[in-house]
Formats: sequence, C-alpha cells, structure tokens
Amino acid sequence: MTEARKLSRKGGWLLADGGRSRRALICVFGVCVALSALYALAAAVAPGDERLFEAGGLDVPPADAAYQLVLLAAAGLCLARVVAWEKDRLAWGLLTLGMFGWVGGELVYQFGGPQLAYPSAADALYLSDYPLTIAGLLLLLKGQAEAGDPRRWLDGLIAGLAVASLAVALLAPALEGLIVTDTAKTLTNLSYPVLDVLLVSFVFAAIGAAGRSLDRSLVLLLAAFALSAVADATYLYLDATSSYVNGSLLDVLWMVSATLVAFAAWTRPEPASARRLPIVALVVPVLLALGAVVTALAMDDPGSSIAIYLAMGTMAALVGRLIVALLDNERLLQLTHSEAHTDALTGLANRRRLNEDLSALALEVGYGNAEALLAVYDLDGFKSYNDSFGHAAGDDLLRRVGANLSAAIGNRGQAYRLGGDEFCVIVRRAETGRMEPVIAAGSAALVERGRGFAITSSVGVCHLPGDTTDPSDALRLADSRMYASKGNRGGAPVQQAGDLLMQVLRERQPDLGWHSSSVSELARDLARASGLSGEQLELAVRCAELHDVGKMAIPDEILEKPGPLSEQEWALMRKHTLIGERILTVSPSLTEVARLVRSTHERWDGGGYPDGLAGEEIPFGSRITVICDAFESITAERPYDAARSVEEAIAELRRGAGTQFDPALVETFCSVVAKQHSA
Repeated sequence: MTEARKLSRKGGWLLADGGRSRRALICVFGVCVALSALYALAAAVAPGDERLFEAGGLDVPPADAAYQLVLLAAAGLCLARVVAWEKDRLAWGLLTLGMFGWVGGELVYQFGGPQLAYPSAADALYLSDYPLTIAGLLLLLKGQAEAGDPRRWLDGLIAGLAVASLAVALLAPALEGLIVTDTAKTLTNLSYPVLDVLLVSFVFAAIGAAGRSLDRSLVLLLAAFALSAVADATYLYLDATSSYVNGSLLDVLWMVSATLVAFAAWTRPEPASARRLPIVALVVPVLLALGAVVTALAMDDPGSSIAIYLAMGTMAALVGRLIVALLDNERLLQLTHSEAHTDALTGLANRRRLNEDLSALALEVGYGNAEALLAVYDLDGFKSYNDSFGHAAGDDLLRRVGANLSAAIGNRGQAYRLGGDEFCVIVRRAETGRMEPVIAAGSAALVERGRGFAITSSVGVCHLPGDTTDPSDALRLADSRMYASKGNRGGAPVQQAGDLLMQVLRERQPDLGWHSSSVSELARDLARASGLSGEQLELAVRCAELHDVGKMAIPDEILEKPGPLSEQEWALMRKHTLIGERILTVSPSLTEVARLVRSTHERWDGGGYPDGLAGEEIPFGSRITVICDAFESITAERPYDAARSVEEAIAELRRGAGTQFDPALVETFCSVVAKQHSA
C-alpha cells in the first residue's frame, strides 16, 4: 500500500494510520515536545543562562539550536503534509511557506552576524509569514462559517475589533518606542505589532464567525497562531520596556505554537467535540466589548486614541449583534406561535386555534356583533382506506382533502383540522352573504374517489347565536349532529353489513336485538365522554351493537334457561364471542369490529375469556361494551333475574371496578348516567 493510500484511511487523530509513517510522525512530534519541555525547564531554572545547554564544538548555543530545530521540524512536517495529502493542498502550501519564512528569518538572524543590516533579509522573511498565514487560513475557513447567517459574521467582527482594541491599548508603550527618525526602520518596527494585531484579530474573528462549525484541525491551527501572536505582542512590549531576556519562557510559546501548527497539519479535519453554548454567543461578545472599552479608556498614551476608536467600533458591532438577536427572538416567537396553531400534516389551523377563535367569536356573538356557522366534518370510509392502502397513503389523502377544503372555503371562512379524519369550518355572516353554500362547498371538497375506495364526509352544523353562544356547547352540538348524520347514512359497507346482522339477530332473538340497541346507545354516550371521535367512536358503538351476534348459534333453551347453567352449557356459552368474531370477519368492513367483539367478555383482572387479557391489553372499545352490557343487563328484566334500579346498577359497577371493569371508565360512565337521570 502506498503512503498516499495509507493517509486516506480513517482512524485516530493522525492522517497517517499505518506502519512506519505513523511511527515516524509520532517520533518527530515526540522530539519537538521533548525539546520544548527541556527548553522550558532550563528557562524556568535560569532564564537567559545558555550554559545549561553548552556542548563542546558548537558555534551556536544549544539552546538556540533546540529552538531552531523545533521550528524546522514543524515546517518540515507541514511540507510533508502538503506532499502526501491532496485535500486543502493550496491552503496548507501557503501555511507551509509562511512557516519556512518564519524559520528562514530565524536562521538569517542567527547566522547573519552582528553587523546584519536593518531592515534585513531576516525582516523580509519574518514579515512574509503574516500574509501567507492569513491567506492559508482564509482558504481553510472558506465554507466553515454560515455564509447567510449575519450573527456569525457579527460575532467575528466583535471578537476581532475587541481583541484589536485590547492589543493596541496594551502595546501603546511598545508603539511609542518603535518610532525612530529612520523611516525604513520605523516602518519595519511598526509592521510587526500591526501585523500581529491583524493576525490575532483575524484569528479571533474567524473563531467567532465559524462558531461550532470549526473542525478540530482548525481549532488547533487557530490556537497556534493566537498563541504566536500573543507571544509576539508580549515580546514587543518587553523589548520596548527593555525587559526581554533571551532564553526565557516566552520563547517556549513560539516553540509550542510551531508544534501545534504541525500537529494541526496532520490532524483529521473532523468536527470538534465541543459545542457552542447559546449563552456563550451572547456573554462572550459582551465581555470582549466591555473589556476593550475599559482597557482603552484606562490607557493614557498615544496608542489609546486608536484603541478607543476600535473599542467604539466594537460597541457598534455589539449593538448590531443585539439587534439581530432581538429580531431572531421575534421571528422565533412568531414561528412558535404559528406552529402551535397549525396542524403539521395539512397546514390548516388546529384545534388550539379553533378553541381560541371560538372563544373570541363567542364574545362577539354575546354582544350581538357577529353571527356565524360552525361546521364539523368527519370523513366516511377513511379507516378502510387507511387499512387498505397504508398510513402513508392515508396521510397523503388527508393532505389533499385538507388543501381542497382550504381552497373551497377561501377567504369566506376559516378551515381547521381537529385531528384524525375530522375537519371544521367557521363561517361568519359579516364575511359572506349566505353561509350555507360555504358549508356545502366544504362537504364537496372532502370527497375523493378512486378504484376500490370512496371517501365522503358527514357534517354537523351549529348556528351562533341561534343554537348557543357557548363555544364548548357549539362544538359539542355540531359534533353530535355530525354523528347523527353519519348514523343516518346507510350507504357505507360497514353500515350495510351491520344492519343486516342486526336484523337477523332481531328476527332470531327479539330480546337480544333490543338489548344490543340499548347497549349501543349507552356505548355512544360513554365513548364520547371518554374522548373518542370519528371512526374510533363508530367502531366502539358498532362493537356494542354487535357484541351478541354470536349468540345466534347458541340454542334457545340455554339462552332462555331460568336457572343456573351447567358446566357444559357454560362452556358453550363462552364460545359466543369467538363465534361472533367468525361471523363478523366474513365481511371485510367488519374485521376491526370483530376484533373488539372477541374481547367483550374479558375482565380487567385477567379472569375473563377467551384470551385472559388484563388491564389495557383489552381493546378500549371492548372495555366500553363490557360496562354498558353489564349496566343494561342489571337494569333490564331477564328470565333468570329481576330488573334493578339505576342506583343499584351503579353500585354494582363500582364494586366491580378494578376487577371486572376498567375503573376509570366506570367513573366516567357513572357520571354520564347520573347526568342523564338528573336532567
């Protein structure tokens, strides 16, 4: 395998993953770290004492040799990266040229002799590092910041201006000392601090602009150049105040910076693990700006005026950033409000929006300032469509009919989706002449037919204030009228099959037919009180109506036996739910009802039949039927038992709550019955 192919393999931090190339990299980095650590130890023990490094026969003090060796090794590693790795080759080529400019300046300065001209070739090499480094960084940062996001650019501008202001203020003594009568020498002297301020400002601006999108190689690279710029600025200040000592800990910063650049060159450009916290985006720019202003105002020397102007620019950028943040928050609030009041699937207004609009409308109606119609629609045939074609197709259908409803209503009213396959429309008299045609247009919009399916809708209408002025009553009244309309429609397959079986049951056992009708009426009330709507409510009602259809296969002498049943008779009686399931599954439209009928004699504690289901394992519609069937059986005359009062039936249900019946449903049912008998 070639070295180039080895470099392309993933794994670890280093681009080189295998064999000698990886070991060589680790060795070179180890030498750089060891020399830097040794230099730091010597500088800490005796700053400027190069005798700690003396070795016979060397023209260059070993301390300087160690320093040069680290810089040269770092530049060589960058060059090796450019040769071996194609990605970002131009950017790293510029950075490598900058590194060699730095190393070249150091070598010329070291070996140029004491009579080196000023400005010299060393200065040219040193200064060439800055534009090459910034150009390389620009290429690497291209695409890192979000181009269309003004927040990131403002963060970068704030960081750059604030750091520039701080740097100029702190370097004011050095700037004053660098001005001499020789123009060339003055320009050369000033170039270093100006370019250092530019570099460190650019680095911090890049960090602010890129934010969380920086990868770990760039994080290392920016940290390296920030460290180098800080070291340069410190050197200029110490040199201007005659405090700099060669061979001090300050030199270690440059060695570490060069090593970090080399390590960044061979680090995989993958996202850094750190993530930008939202509070940092606000606190850091504010602290930088305040620090810049305070520092600039505290300085009383020639450089402070420039620092003050930079600080003022920082504050202006900060104000702009705060304005952008306020606009972002306003947009976020509007988006949150819109999402909270919009149905995610269809884009129509949702139930929350309907409740708010109804409350506002009720106030207007109460003052006699409005007249409106509230229409609730429920799709007929949607459950079968969903089962036949899948939920994805069902969602697509809901989107289509929702769009059709919105287009049909237009600006003459407001359309809503309440959930499931239920829709709603509010039409105001003030917005249109006659309101009824709008309701009819809504019904027409909720129709879709195709091969093997037909979707229509049932509608219930409530007039405000003619029927009521209370928003809850209006919705309840429209809902009940819609289900009444749905129940009166006999064209649906489930309706036809159910009616056929009920008629057969009435002919076979008139008492069972009457009992089933009574149970289904109770089930409808309980299902509504429990929050069911649409086809789920209709399934629960149909289950209650057909729960005894299997008893058609039970002999009359068992059904009408006045005394206790024998064990064999009970065994046969317990099969009626399974028989009912088999009868109902013959009709595909009753398959879901058959599943519920099978479980209508299960018990909450698991002691029922035929499957021994317990608790919420029992289908909800089946639990409703169990309670309504028991109540009707207790309050009706039977060959084997006398009718009992409603109060006795409620007491009996409550005694069975938690064992035979769902306890929560029992309480709901008792509340429904109590209201009906107190009216």
